[in-house]
Amino acid sequence: MGFGTLFIGYFLLLNIVKPAASDVIAGLVILLALERLSQVNRKFKLSRIFAALFSAVGLVRFVMFFGGMLIPSLGAAESMTSPYFGAARFLLLCPLTVLILLGIEEVAREVELEKVPTRAKFLAFFGIAVRLLYALCSLPVALPALLYFSAFLLEFIYVITLLFLIWNCYYMICMPGEENGKRKKPSRFAFVNAYREREEQKEREMQEYRLAELKRKQAKRKGKKKKK
Repeated sequence: MGFGTLFIGYFLLLNIVKPAASDVIAGLVILLALERLSQVNRKFKLSRIFAALFSAVGLVRFVMFFGGMLIPSLGAAESMTSPYFGAARFLLLCPLTVLILLGIEEVAREVELEKVPTRAKFLAFFGIAVRLLYALCSLPVALPALLYFSAFLLEFIYVITLLFLIWNCYYMICMPGEENGKRKKPSRFAFVNAYREREEQKEREMQEYRLAELKRKQAKRKGKKKKK
């Protein structure tokens, strides 16, 4: 459905030390994921705008970062603008992540996943504080060293927490069979294979039920809109 691709995109955001080298790739992967998820609800659809802007900023930083290794003047310009690009990075990540998390909250409620909606909503608003703090610390202003360290640590923990949430969605909301990729190697014991088959069948039935419920609720909402 797109959560697996979204997981990869957010995993690339863990490069906090030299984001100029990987942000454009992360942004494009996230954008690809959101293209797939845009059919689920409006929040995922709107988040594509910020993913595209994030990718564009990442591309400029990528060119300046690697181009600066060959052209000294470009390298000097990259060093001067790096703090402002860093602040822009987090100011774009803020609405992007909030919309994605609110989209996750909505779809998780529709398929009746326990705890996921509450976690997603909490992380959405907690992330605003983390990203604004890091944007401030990215600017060339004198701040206490403890504040810089706190921003770095909070951002790292925040992205890790997001990855766990997205992985949970990937496992619980993806298309039947999508979470496995390749089937496990058959065991030489018949009872082990029989057990795996039963578990896989249960998982497929649960995934199909959740997807059917999601489609039913979406169709119901569209029907109400048409009546209005």
